[in-house]
Amino acid sequence: IGLPLTLLTLTPDHSASVLEFGMSARGEIAYLSRLARPDIAVITNIGTSHLEYLGTRENIRDAKMEITCGQKPGAPLILNGDEPLLAGVPGAVYVAFDNEAADYRLQNLREKDGHMFFDLVRRKKGVMSGLEIPVPGRHCVLDAGFACAVADLLGLSEENIRAGLLAFHNTRLRQNIYDFRGVTVIEDCYNAAPESMKAALSVLQSRPHTGKTVAVLGEMRELGPDSGRLHREVGEYAAETGVDYLITVGGGAEMIAAGAAESGFDIDHICIFKDFNDADAIAAVLADTVKTGDVLLFKASRAVKLERIIDKYKL
Repeated sequence: IGLPLTLLTLTPDHSASVLEFGMSARGEIAYLSRLARPDIAVITNIGTSHLEYLGTRENIRDAKMEITCGQKPGAPLILNGDEPLLAGVPGAVYVAFDNEAADYRLQNLREKDGHMFFDLVRRKKGVMSGLEIPVPGRHCVLDAGFACAVADLLGLSEENIRAGLLAFHNTRLRQNIYDFRGVTVIEDCYNAAPESMKAALSVLQSRPHTGKTVAVLGEMRELGPDSGRLHREVGEYAAETGVDYLITVGGGAEMIAAGAAESGFDIDHICIFKDFNDADAIAAVLADTVKTGDVLLFKASRAVKLERIIDKYKL
């Protein structure tokens, strides 16, 4: 419903529209693509979201490739060049970190003061060096690479591309990082999948802090039979990256706690809440646990609505 409603808001004053094509089953993106008729289509990754309904990553790939259904012949299709499931698509434009044959390669990543810097190697046009985005995280650099590829194909100047990247800012619930009473809060609870959970944990551990790192992780939905294993892997990653304190929210998230404990996480620093509606109790634990100098991450699927806990915690 959202995409058609967005299309209906467009007027002759608009010169461009950036649209997200959501789906949970085959045929949905094809339908939306025929409505939107995209001039440029982008597939950023093939993750594990939607496994519950689509069964395999190959089926997820096929569902996402439906984005081309509404395109004119020859319209640009931009793909992740490091994803084997997207390899070899005739005429596609590829963005990648590691694939040397990609049309756009992201190199020399470095972080300073919460900003990411990188170089963009364009196979046909040379290098754009020292590009900057005002947010942390390798995953954000990949998104920036796709944005650069779109802008380059549209003929924007290097100056415009640099300015556009610098103007980016996150909104509430999407890796929104801010200070609250001496605590660095990472408010990233609009949605979650195993890949984005691990990315968020990496950002958590990379934030400068004088105290400890605390992760409030809720369950991830739509993962099907692999849900337990994928939740456990997130817990293993939390232990691997050295998170200091873990709070899990929702029944499915118990497997995050289990994976962490099995990987050596201090069980005395794990707190499990099966009921994600128990916002008051969770906020109370945070009030006792989180101190000045700590970094606090909130991450979960949309259905968990972790922002309720954030609001209670701030009272």
